Amino acid sequence: MKCFIHNESEAIATCKKCGKAMCAKCSAYSGHSGICPECRRDEFIAEVKSNNVKIKELKWDMAKNIIWTVYYVVLLLLYL
Repeated sequence: MKCFIHNESEAIATCKKCGKAMCAKCSAYSGHSGICPECRRDEFIAEVKSNNVKIKELKWDMAKNIIWTVYYVVLLLLYL
């Protein structure tokens, strides 16, 4: 069986997710995890999107905290 990416190379494993045949280069690319480069790329993209959502949430929380802090400082200064 040949690698689905490197047609000239013999496959040494199949992807745990999609079942495609992988050669030694493809297996090494994914750290010999048993996941092909295409599936690993899809996992990476999903991870980046998830992290971007978390970053947006953290930025919004930080902005709210800054607004409340400024509000309380102004109130404190008004009543001193």
